[in-house]
Amino acid sequence: ALRLLDRMRRLGPAPDVVTYNIALRALESNRSRLWQHALHLLAELRQEGLQPTTVTLKSVMHSCKSAGALPVALSLFEDAPKYGVQADAGTYQVAVAACAGMQQWEKALSLLSDAKESSVPVGVFSLGTAAVAAARCGCWVQALAVVSGMEANSIEPTAIAYNALVSSCAGADRWAQALHMASSLQEKGMEPSKEFRLLIQGHLNQGSGMAWSKRRSPKDRLQRLAQKMPALPEGPGPPGSVNPQSQIAADLLEECGALTSVAAGALRRSQRPVIRQLSLLMGYK
Repeated sequence: ALRLLDRMRRLGPAPDVVTYNIALRALESNRSRLWQHALHLLAELRQEGLQPTTVTLKSVMHSCKSAGALPVALSLFEDAPKYGVQADAGTYQVAVAACAGMQQWEKALSLLSDAKESSVPVGVFSLGTAAVAAARCGCWVQALAVVSGMEANSIEPTAIAYNALVSSCAGADRWAQALHMASSLQEKGMEPSKEFRLLIQGHLNQGSGMAWSKRRSPKDRLQRLAQKMPALPEGPGPPGSVNPQSQIAADLLEECGALTSVAAGALRRSQRPVIRQLSLLMGYK
């Protein structure tokens, strides 16, 4: 595509914006990381009196983002009016991804707000990327707002967005929210990430502020339970049956004094797949 563009420059006919777009898409698709060459083509077509399109701008932005030139990609988006280009869902997507790569979650959320005001229908990727950016910066409230907004608009968040939010909540000691999201994950057929499971184990191992932290035998037994849980059958069995995870967890937690007999009875009847994480937290607290 680049050779053809060069030939047309020399021999004619003069390349039009479609020809330039094809060359820019070639730079984008083959991951050549020639982002400076993409910027040169953008400047050249403007010098030729051609009007860039949203395809032109998105291709140049994508080349810059793929090469790690994130500030340049974002600057191109912000200069869209100067180029006479109306930003669309695709250019917003690249801009939000650039913000996330620079850990500028506030800017990413601001772009989503701008898109909404401009009636630009951003997709699940842009929304999920902004949620992940906020979550990974420890801003679980903002990330939760994005994910909740997606669900309210019947947009299914990705497993990456869910897991980033779960880990962010857990990292902020917001275990109620973390467990609720982990439960939602499993109900949708997805599994909590390894990072979240490590946070659970870290919480278990801390040993701070525990009402019965000096009772080492229950702690040791609870840790052994954590190791055994993944090997046990999970989920509901036949009607009237007891979930094996719930049974073992309830027996141990009642014996440790972490649950009353009434609460232990309710736990034994639980059929929720998230019981492994819930029992660990309830038991150790």
